[in-house]
Amino acid sequence: MREIVTVARTRAHQRIMLALTLGALAILPALLAGCQQPPQPVEPEQASPQSAAVNQASQLSAVSDDAAAVAAIERIAGELPMFEPRQFIYYGRTRSWDCREEDISAQYTRCMTELVSLDISIDALIDLLEHDDPKMRTLAIALLIDKGDPSALPHIAELLDDDAPTYRIAEGTREAWPRPYVPTVWAEQTVGDVAEVALAVYCRQSPRFSSRDRTDRSSFDAYWATYKDLPYCASWFAVKLMRASRGTSPTQDEWAADIRRVREQIDAIPGDDRAWTLLWLYGEAGSDALVSEAELIEMCQQLGPEKLLAMLRNEIPSDDPDIQPGGSGTSWWYRRMSLFVLQRAEQLFDPSHAQALLACEQLYRSETGEWVGPGLKTPYWAIAAARLQPDDAADILLPAMGRFQGRFDDEERMQLAVTIWELAGESQLDFLTEWFYNEAPEDGTRAKFLQNIMSRGDPLARRTIAGIVSDPGIDSVDVDALVTILRRVNGWTDAPVVSAMEMRTLKQRMNELSMGRRNSEYTEETAEVYRTLDDWRARLRVSLPQWAPAEDE
Repeated sequence: MREIVTVARTRAHQRIMLALTLGALAILPALLAGCQQPPQPVEPEQASPQSAAVNQASQLSAVSDDAAAVAAIERIAGELPMFEPRQFIYYGRTRSWDCREEDISAQYTRCMTELVSLDISIDALIDLLEHDDPKMRTLAIALLIDKGDPSALPHIAELLDDDAPTYRIAEGTREAWPRPYVPTVWAEQTVGDVAEVALAVYCRQSPRFSSRDRTDRSSFDAYWATYKDLPYCASWFAVKLMRASRGTSPTQDEWAADIRRVREQIDAIPGDDRAWTLLWLYGEAGSDALVSEAELIEMCQQLGPEKLLAMLRNEIPSDDPDIQPGGSGTSWWYRRMSLFVLQRAEQLFDPSHAQALLACEQLYRSETGEWVGPGLKTPYWAIAAARLQPDDAADILLPAMGRFQGRFDDEERMQLAVTIWELAGESQLDFLTEWFYNEAPEDGTRAKFLQNIMSRGDPLARRTIAGIVSDPGIDSVDVDALVTILRRVNGWTDAPVVSAMEMRTLKQRMNELSMGRRNSEYTEETAEVYRTLDDWRARLRVSLPQWAPAEDE
């Protein structure tokens, strides 16, 4: 542990008192001269005595503000009843989330609200990291993080081994809220514990360091070696956004102004990095107030197809290490950026780029067809290409189905099936019916497919569902898919094929049968459920002439 210098007054106080004395003596002659003499011409590159006096007075005022702020922090340190580092450092929250005692929680909120309102310089806070009171060191860490300046991180890292006890912390009581009253569970923490949380908020937002379990000295040193010389990076803005939004989504109106201030800082980024950073952040808590989808699409259009293709090829033209793919933790962010572009391909690319997108997919598959890098395994490579060349949709999408035949690829197959239906449905209804019944019922994929097509077009949806109901497979279709079909068909017939009340009653009965008891205890009841489902399927087939389109429609 680094030695904590214990003195009657901290280095911060010594510096403030010295500045107060020397500063006053230094500016007195200049102030008197300014009062007694008329203004004199000022030579280029040379400040006037009056200007120097004003500058020194400004510095003295800043030191005086720091002195007042330090005094306020010392008072707050004695009044603060607890400290929740993760809630404040990660999310900027000044209210307690885990304390059950209302009086303690109210006092905590009052103290923390006053603390963050103080105007104090970063230098003065760095000095407070050497204060003899562990609580003052704790609050200095908190306020340095609140300043949002990563240059303070190495100073905080010096306290990682500080094992002095500090504020107690409320933990783990939110799970007990449904009960009438459970007292707060209190735990002890050290200054070093708080320092680790402060460093972790930056390290864990970095794609290259987010997978590390702890932020000890060696891991922070590795992080800082990567980031120390950067003027900005996406993960630093991610920390600012997380704290500005208080980690809430959708964004609450009361935090919108804080998020706008983060946006102003991002807008100052030069060149294309502004667009790359906003694209990288899109989807984080608070991003709904940071940039709109329409605005981000426009930025991507300004980047142009070639730069977007470079991104999709893992070749983003940026020096920001967060934006550059690579490292064990980058796949999530890179996947999110890629999907935003691929899902809006029609607005960002020309039909001539379809083959380039399919070529990008090949970069992430081995010679044997296995996917390399699970973060980039997505059907949207093919879906984007098909949307750019809809006349060739079947030729693009049907082979893509074969690339997603794994046990857990059901969602990807469903997305491809919906796109086949949308772009080539008339010619592929037989294929879609066969695919529908080949999907495992327990995955819920069939019901999801039906919900998607029912929301997109009535005439084609009727023909598709008619084909599914006419198929012999309807006799064994799962309950979720059957109910989804019935709810839609009820809207096409004069009277419901199966009433909503019947469906609710059966659902309730099925829930009762699966409440943890053995099915053998309900042999007759279970058989009754199956008979009801068979009756519904028969009624559905009988209703076909009422709603199924004629062959020539």
